Amino acid sequence: MEFANNVDSKLAQVSPILTDEPDDYWQRFKNVMKQEAEETIGHSIGPVIKKPWITASMLEMMDQRRQWKHQTAEEARQQYRKLNNKLRKVTQRAKEELLAQKCEEIEELDKQKKQDQMYKAVNDLNRKKSRSSISIKDENGKLISDPGTGEEQVERIH
Repeated sequence: MEFANNVDSKLAQVSPILTDEPDDYWQRFKNVMKQEAEETIGHSIGPVIKKPWITASMLEMMDQRRQWKHQTAEEARQQYRKLNNKLRKVTQRAKEELLAQKCEEIEELDKQKKQDQMYKAVNDLNRKKSRSSISIKDENGKLISDPGTGEEQVERIH
């Protein structure tokens, strides 16, 4: 409610004037929405980390490595390799530490006889993204669902 009320009051102040161009009014509207959203909701800083063992310092190292990647000088290549090797070691160590910590948590849940939480933790640790299946179509564009027919199609193509 606070966000909506604040936006309404600010938009009333920047209501369109007959001489305004639509683009000018749109820019003012967009600025009001952004500003109020940042004040009310907040602003996230930095990229979203998808893997839990990646830290902000690792992201900084990745940015440094990226700066050296496309340079052709020998010094740049050496610097890139050096940063890449260091980053690989750091991330591998962090991943192993995280997995060891998760395993300890699972063992502790097992000792406490909290089977439901233990199985949930194991599933979270082992969960893999499902892959979508690849569909094969015949010459007419018809979807082939029989596995034997698909193999024949692949053999015919190659």
